[in-house]
Amino acid sequence: MLVQDDDKPTLKKVTREEAISNLWTWQDQGHNPFHVIRIFKGSEGGLIVGFTDYIDAFAVQIPEHMSHEYKNYQGAMTAVGAMFDALELEIES
Repeated sequence: MLVQDDDKPTLKKVTREEAISNLWTWQDQGHNPFHVIRIFKGSEGGLIVGFTDYIDAFAVQIPEHMSHEYKNYQGAMTAVGAMFDALELEIES
């Protein structure tokens, strides 16, 4: 997990399904998807959560349903947990 202020990559809004597919690709290629969680300070003082894009490591995928600023880490990490639960369901099917 990375909290950044100065080094802001390209933020790409994607669907939930695209984000899950991206996380699955990281895992399928032998990487731990927890290592691609990215957290940024937002313009309103909250937190923006996304995942490093597998194709473009300088881009961060922001799932549409997570494209707002979270007030605190608890809210941000709850959203991340829900994505990893969805990833686990994808792997099991």
